[in-house]
Amino acid sequence: MGQAGLVSAAIITASASILVAVLVFILNLRAQVHQERRQARLARVSSQLRELYGPLNALVDVNERIWEALRESHLPRTDGRRQAQKIGADGETKAQRGVEHLEYCLEAQYPSR
Repeated sequence: MGQAGLVSAAIITASASILVAVLVFILNLRAQVHQERRQARLARVSSQLRELYGPLNALVDVNERIWEALRESHLPRTDGRRQAQKIGADGETKAQRGVEHLEYCLEAQYPSR
């Protein structure tokens, strides 16, 4: 192997190194672009969720606070509520009121029944 053989081996080695470096650069660039697109997509979805569920979450929090305040101050105790649910003001049970309401709805929808 003479001088020409060593030079061609050095050129092949240098070319392979340059080719590998360029290939790695291209793959890294492609991965970076993919990562940036993914981050942008995640940011967009996160923003959409925040815009949708943020007000709903605030509304739920306010409703829970209002419910707690009402329950502590104005509502009767649990046993009183259960008794009031079972028997109405006119002494009629909840089941009787349900049957009457169902009959009313059927009569309203199908008057010739």
